[in-house]
Order: sequence, then C-alpha cells, then structure tokens
Amino acid sequence: MDQITLKNFRCFREQQIARLAPLTLLVGENSTGKTSFMAMIRALWDIAYRHRVPDFKEDPYELGSFDEIVHHRSFRGRRAKTFEAWFSFQHGSGRSKSRPYRFWVMFEKVGTAPLPVRWRLSNGDDDVWIEESRRDDAKWRLGFGTPKGSWRFEDFVGPALRAGGTGRLMPGLLFMLGVSRGDFREHRDLVSASGNGEPEDSDLKLIEQLCRSVFPGFSGEPLFASAPVRSKPHRTYDPAHSLRDPEGEYIPMYLADIYFQDNERWKMLKNAIEEFGKGAGLFDEIAVKPFGKTASGPFQMQIRIFGLKDKEPRRNLIDVPPAGDRFLSWINSGSGRLVAGGKLLRELGKLNDFKVWANEAVNSGKMRVLNDADVNARTELIDREGIISDDPHVLAVAQISGARLLYSNDKDLHSDFKNRKLIDHPSGSVYSTSRTSNFTKSHRLLLGRKGICKS
Repeated sequence: MDQITLKNFRCFREQQIARLAPLTLLVGENSTGKTSFMAMIRALWDIAYRHRVPDFKEDPYELGSFDEIVHHRSFRGRRAKTFEAWFSFQHGSGRSKSRPYRFWVMFEKVGTAPLPVRWRLSNGDDDVWIEESRRDDAKWRLGFGTPKGSWRFEDFVGPALRAGGTGRLMPGLLFMLGVSRGDFREHRDLVSASGNGEPEDSDLKLIEQLCRSVFPGFSGEPLFASAPVRSKPHRTYDPAHSLRDPEGEYIPMYLADIYFQDNERWKMLKNAIEEFGKGAGLFDEIAVKPFGKTASGPFQMQIRIFGLKDKEPRRNLIDVPPAGDRFLSWINSGSGRLVAGGKLLRELGKLNDFKVWANEAVNSGKMRVLNDADVNARTELIDREGIISDDPHVLAVAQISGARLLYSNDKDLHSDFKNRKLIDHPSGSVYSTSRTSNFTKSHRLLLGRKGICKS
C-alpha cells in the first residue's frame, strides 16, 4: 500500500489522503482518527489480499457498528449512507516496479454491521478495471472493462454476503482467474455494456494481469495489527500460552523461550531491553526466573531498579511500585520531608490514612508543620496578586518553608509553581503522575535532586 484515501469514515468526512512509507508515524491528539486509520488499513488488506469480510469489532481496533463508524454529516445527527476507502499500490521496487494499481471499496449498513457492498480494482488510469457489487438478494454482480469496451455478466452469481457473514469476498476475481479465455467467451450471460461486441484475447489478458495484481497477497504474509501494549503482568507465567496477540501478552513467553533456547540471542535482546529501560527511566535490569530446568516449566519476569543510591533487589514485575508509592517511600525513608500548614494541612487532615501517618511523621522529622497564621497571611497576599490556579495556600506553604518539589496533577498549579515570580531561589519542580503512573527516569531525577529546598 502506497497511499490510503478515506471518505465519510469516522472523523474523515471529506476525502482524506495519506501517503504511506516503509515506516509511517501517526501523530495526533486523542479522537483525531489514528486508530480509525489503522483499522481501515487492516480492513482493506482483509478484503483485497485475504478476500474476507472485515470485522470492525476485532481486536485491537474495536470501532463498533455501522452507525458508530460512518461519519455524522451535520450537527443534527444525520449520517451518510455509505463510507468509502481505497488504496494505491505497486509491486516490486526500483526499475522493476510495476505500474500503479488502485483498489476501491464502498461499505453500506447490512443489519447493524458495515459490509463491503461494492469493490473496484483498476490500473492507474482506470481504463482497465473489474468491479463487483452486491445485489438486493445479497449475491454479486460482476463487470469489467478495458480501453476497447466494457462487459458484464447478466447472471453471474457469487456467494451470498449477509450481515455477520464470514464467507469469501471477491468471487468474481477468482472466477476470472479460473476460467480459460476460450471458455470465457462461451458464457451466454456475458454481454457488452458499451456495444463493442465480445472481448478479444488482448482484453482478457489485460484483465487477467489486473486480477493477479492482488492475488499474490492471498498467500503472502498476513498483516499483523498491533496496538499500544496494555500491561497485564502476572505473578507467574505459563509458557504453554505463546500465541501472538495485538496487545503483547505473549511477550513474556517469547522472552522465556529465547532465554532457554538461544543464550547468545538472549544476551543481545536483554542488553537492548535494558538500554531501553534505562533510557526511559523504567528499570535497569531484566531477568527470567525459571521454576524448573526446562522451558515447559512456569517462570517469573523480574526487573531491578538501581534506585537513588544503592542497587535494589530484583522484583517480580507485578510487584514494582508505581510512582506515587515511590514518592511516599522517599518521604518515609527520610530522604525527603513533607511540609504543610494552614488550609493545606486542613485538606490533608480530611484523609483518615493521613491523620495516622502524620502524627508519627511529625515526631520522626518526616513532616514539618508551619504556623497557621503565617500561612494564612501569605495566602491572602498571593491571592491578591492574581494567579492561574485556585491554590494560593499551596504556594504560600512553598514560599514560607522553601519547599521546591510539588506533588500534584493540577496543571494550573503546575504553571504557578514553575512561575519564577512566585517560586524562586531555587525554582520549583513538579512531580506528577498525570501522564503515567509508572516510576520513570524523570521521577527518579526529581527525587535525587540536590538543593530541592532552601533549608
């Protein structure tokens, strides 16, 4: 596939064209069509190369029914009756590259599902083509054309295509490839749609070449639709289940298989994964812990985080604490100290778990409580100056105490805390879990930062 075009599909109302390269990156905010685009690539591949009915509810791109997929054409909720997609492609590379081809599909609502009811395969100039369309009785009609004319089969009957069907698509394509040129002309239901008489050998040869442009993909490598890995760690893995799945659940079994079967390859893969883990700030070491001497036994995936000072013990993947727990551990270890007072202390005091912890934390020096009157007076001054957030009491605590690390997911408060006119000498830093709950490299650097407080 060199280029994809969409129309009336999800958020793509007007005709939208996207060119594809060997490596194509999709970048955009949520609900801008990235998942829809990938789902349509798979659907087109299923139709053109696998000759099967696409399933828009298949993992990992579950788009739903026809009404959820077709574009809403106006604010009143009217929907288009069809949506379309097509792609252009060439075979080979360099000087051996074939002429361009185009494969187009139209989808309609059949029952509640979107089904391909019409498809057209053509050359780049669209003067050599074959087309099938679904009849009212759910069967197919077939036509084709060349520069010399166009023809159709009056009584061609392909298999019925109904909602929820899993039958083969493109029966006309297989029919055209399976009939000899001599037998072809003997079909009594073949009529000229342009009044040019019977197709000649040269016409049939052009149509055969066109059909074979998509037929090689039928036995080629299947398209693998992947998705963002949704981590579902297990305490212990069973190596018997190693089938590939879009969300990556098979990866631990894949790693264990390499660990047992190919030591050199495992070392290379382990080093590459650990380089990624260090760069992303997620972990420093990964290991397979088998509960037996063979690959058929259960095993665990373990990682190690070197921490702020010393190398930590290996942990089961499921036991790695999230960033929030790491922050609390940083406080409880005495490496950091919590500061509160005024309204902030009253807000925290509403949490039962905090009350119990705070009594011990104050006595052990893990928490510092400021004078309420000082915090309240500073809060009034900050509030009069005008700030983005509605948390002047938090900024007041930072100004009085000299604390320069804020744990919050409030973006407005982040802006205020990083405003040097409000928090300076040193400037404020933010520890947040809004983007990810994982303990990342940026979290680790913040907890290891020196001079994070004035005093």
